[in-house]
Amino acid sequence: MSVPQNINTRQSTKTVQRRPLFLTALSSLAAVILVPLFCTTAAQAETLEDALAAAYNSNPTLLAQRASLRATNENVSQALAGWRPTVSSSATVGHKRVHTGTVSDTSLGQRSLSLSLSQPLYRGGRTEATTAQTESFVSAGRAQLAVVEQNILLAVATRYMTVLRDQAVLGLNQHNVEVLRKQLEATRDRFEVGEITRTDVAQAEARLSGAISQRVQAGGNLKVTQASYAAAVGAMPGKLVKPAALTGMPGAENVAQELSLENNPSLQASRFSEEASKHDIDATRGQMMPTVSLNSELAHASDAAARGGRSNSAFMGVTVSVPLYQAGGVYSQLRQSRLLNSQARIEVEETRRSVQQQVTQAWERWTTATAAKDARKDQVRASAIALEGVRQELAVGSRTTLDVLDSEQELLDARVALASAETDEAIASFDLVAAMGGLTAEALGLNVALYDPAVDYDKVRDKWFGADVE
Repeated sequence: MSVPQNINTRQSTKTVQRRPLFLTALSSLAAVILVPLFCTTAAQAETLEDALAAAYNSNPTLLAQRASLRATNENVSQALAGWRPTVSSSATVGHKRVHTGTVSDTSLGQRSLSLSLSQPLYRGGRTEATTAQTESFVSAGRAQLAVVEQNILLAVATRYMTVLRDQAVLGLNQHNVEVLRKQLEATRDRFEVGEITRTDVAQAEARLSGAISQRVQAGGNLKVTQASYAAAVGAMPGKLVKPAALTGMPGAENVAQELSLENNPSLQASRFSEEASKHDIDATRGQMMPTVSLNSELAHASDAAARGGRSNSAFMGVTVSVPLYQAGGVYSQLRQSRLLNSQARIEVEETRRSVQQQVTQAWERWTTATAAKDARKDQVRASAIALEGVRQELAVGSRTTLDVLDSEQELLDARVALASAETDEAIASFDLVAAMGGLTAEALGLNVALYDPAVDYDKVRDKWFGADVE
């Protein structure tokens, strides 16, 4: 299946889209690439899909980023408050004592109650600009959530593969210890009948001791990677299933580069942040513009000293405020906003170059690891043939025990190297897919309840009352 071209998943700067970012045609690409990962199954075994789903549902870093995005959503509601009225009331109860110098003083009671309302009509464009700015921040926050999600899933996939590798290496070393034990027994038997010397026995003993040391080291390495896996997934690994090799990867680096420029979430976040800085310029400029508001007030007063004792009043009017000079502070803020926008544009270019570097590095690691894996397979095949030949030659006396031990070690080293090469290839492929923006739960088709950031956004965007949070 060919890689889709000309993908455009940019969000509008005015309206926050309701679907998560970076899907469109890239999701179909990721499905082609990654579905084979989950094709291998086994009874009571833990698959890579299981590990990714567990991390997606429970990883604290990812959960914290979702909470951060929900907090960012509130900025839009706060910006929209610039369109809404403010209502306030006040009440005063007092006692007035009048001393006139006469025989007796006078004590008077005073009470007042007022209700006022102010409705903004025009704020110099600040409300529109601030709303657009906060919506861009929400879009950037969603992109940053995708960055964190990809980082978590990439870490899980990487640690899953390293655990598999270390399990394989431990198994190879355990098998090697068993082989060398039998080899030592056979060597001692031959020494007893005088076929070989004490030196041959010592060589076999030394190799066995070395193999035991390697097995212990391999076991320690496995425990370290298992702990790293548990930190990302939330549980120690069980019986892991080796995933099938990836298929449908990009056929050329330039294809991967094109996809990354459209879909990489880090680059998307940088672009939205730059858009937010543009709107900040407009919001700052609005502070220099007139403001218009509709104001009304109802008041009731009770004063024992006044004729009639009570009064009621009502007022409604339009207030226009025109800033003439603000001590130069707003001009400074406007210059600052323009400079920050210039910085943001530069950071977009910096991020773009960084993404391109990531793709190039991931591509080279992946192609190099693939070639190395193929070479290691040939090495294992040749080493196995060589070992069988050396054993046969030992039987006829043309090879020594040391030759057999060396050949067995070469085969072990080749198998360990192959396990590492296979792991390197898989990890590099995950790196490449992440750089293209395709290592998300939705793009991978994980069997999880997908987190939809639009749900909370829709709840709070136009919320006028209430301080409860979920």
